Amino acid sequence: MVTKNTLLSVVIIGIILILTTFIYAQSKYPKTIYVLQNRYIDEVHANQKYLVYAKQALAEHYPNIAYLFVALAGSELVHANNCKNLLSDLGVEVKEIPKPEFKVLSTKENLHSAATVEIEEVNHEYPRLIEYMKPENHEATIQFITYAWKAEGQHHDLMKKVLEGTGIFFGMFAKKIEIADVQFFVCQRCGSTLRELPKDRCPICNSPSSKYMKMGRTR
Repeated sequence: MVTKNTLLSVVIIGIILILTTFIYAQSKYPKTIYVLQNRYIDEVHANQKYLVYAKQALAEHYPNIAYLFVALAGSELVHANNCKNLLSDLGVEVKEIPKPEFKVLSTKENLHSAATVEIEEVNHEYPRLIEYMKPENHEATIQFITYAWKAEGQHHDLMKKVLEGTGIFFGMFAKKIEIADVQFFVCQRCGSTLRELPKDRCPICNSPSSKYMKMGRTR
């Protein structure tokens, strides 16, 4: 027969184990936790920002550019969830992030901003973060941050073209995008973003192609 004292003891032991896990993680993986906390905030904000940009593109009658922003938002959400899950595994509480006020300009300017941020992250931010936390050797975090880096890298060439297309020839560039038949698929494990489903497995995380979700359009 289970007594109240027994139940109380179990609860106390559980609390002690949780606190011990948290203290151990904080002492052994401070840089890893710092990276995850900051990436989580950045990824959540990126998701929210791209969805706002998508609505602006729709308002300006650029449905395919809006769809691109929706796909990017979906990828950022996968990255955010991965960071959140890893923090939880390390015993770190993840608090709700308040939505900031985004400066939304024209679609041309929003594209330029998005392209600049994406290219900066691929070329500088992710390599710096991986090098910073590498000595702690938290394999799961290194793996998923590397996945995110590679997923952003898939956008790299496109974003470079976008950056070039946001100058004086934006009208021609936008027209070319809008007449194209585009689809985007996002891997729900690593955030890989592709125009077509892979035949077998994700090129980044090696998950089966069934892990990809076709992104819906914003209306």
